[in-house]
Amino acid sequence: ITLKDVYDYRTDTTVKQPVVDENSNAAFDIVYADAKGEKKAVSGLQVRLIRERRDYYWNWSDSEGWQSQFDQKDLQEGEESLDLQAGQTGKVSFPVEWGSYRLEVKGPDDVVSSVRFWAGYSWQDNSEGTGAARPDRVTMKLDKPSYKPGDTIKLHIAAPAAGKGYAMVESSEGPLWWQEIDVPAEGMDLSIPVDKAWNRHDLYLSTLVVRPGDKSRSATPKRAVGLLHLPLGDENRRLTLALEAPDKMRPNQPLTVKVKASVKEGEAPKQVNVLLSAVDSGVLNITDYATPDPWNAFFGQKRYGADIYDIYGQVIEGQGRVASLRFGGDGDELKRGGKPPVNHVTIVAQQAQPVVLNDQGEGTVTLPIGDFNGELRVMAQAWTADD
Repeated sequence: ITLKDVYDYRTDTTVKQPVVDENSNAAFDIVYADAKGEKKAVSGLQVRLIRERRDYYWNWSDSEGWQSQFDQKDLQEGEESLDLQAGQTGKVSFPVEWGSYRLEVKGPDDVVSSVRFWAGYSWQDNSEGTGAARPDRVTMKLDKPSYKPGDTIKLHIAAPAAGKGYAMVESSEGPLWWQEIDVPAEGMDLSIPVDKAWNRHDLYLSTLVVRPGDKSRSATPKRAVGLLHLPLGDENRRLTLALEAPDKMRPNQPLTVKVKASVKEGEAPKQVNVLLSAVDSGVLNITDYATPDPWNAFFGQKRYGADIYDIYGQVIEGQGRVASLRFGGDGDELKRGGKPPVNHVTIVAQQAQPVVLNDQGEGTVTLPIGDFNGELRVMAQAWTADD
């Protein structure tokens, strides 16, 4: 957590606002101390992370005119219990998304201490220049949807202006491969060998192209950045599941689902385990719940964190256009309510014990369904013993 200077237009003051990155883990140190600052032993500290969901609206009054206000709803996102020894500092960490959060610590005497912080982007970033200027983009295209060790990547690079720079293959631990490039105005093609040691799924292709300045054309130096996920995955490890279930059934009867697993090429592996669930669609629609995809969870694209330490974004172009105001940004908030429930009925959420398919990759799973009137979403996840 870092402290950020944020201007409050209501009080015309600058305050220190604790801020963490969006979609990250917010970590805290917890101490139980007396008035002298000595750390004491304690048992049963209740630590809660609360998300402050704010629904903003405009309000008019004769005395103040239009004012932005909000209704706040507290949603508990996580909870932990801590036992501390004398002189000990406890540590907690909670995953956060975007928005306003509050951490509360409740002691044995029911005294509550709290700290409020913000996760992710805020409108103040634009006023300070950290989010106002985005780098020009280098367009990058791959010749195949995925690659395996030993393949050669054919990468097409097209920059907004001719220039020199670098192309790299990066992981979360640093560069794995890099090469100097000289990109002409029409773009270039680059061949990159896939090393067998790159057996991981957090790889990105990145490019940086710099256009030199030219006084004769009043052209300032400019840099462009390109970023593209490098998909490395054995598609033959992806299991395709086919589910066969009745379109309609009566309440208080068992639901029998036939499952068949297959792979893209060859025979399905042995000992395929399947976990089947049936959940009320009305409940899932409230939050637009997406069926979990294990393949994307393990082999899909990972988030790339980037920081740019240069001042190209502050260089004013010699020949440019008049700046335009940027406003709005509340469109995404309109979707936070989700979809209304399909039915107002008893909630059903059933999950069977994992079953093992036969040598042909087939099997059946039976779930008991109670007194339910509505629609169920049937979901299945499969894995092998090798996974």
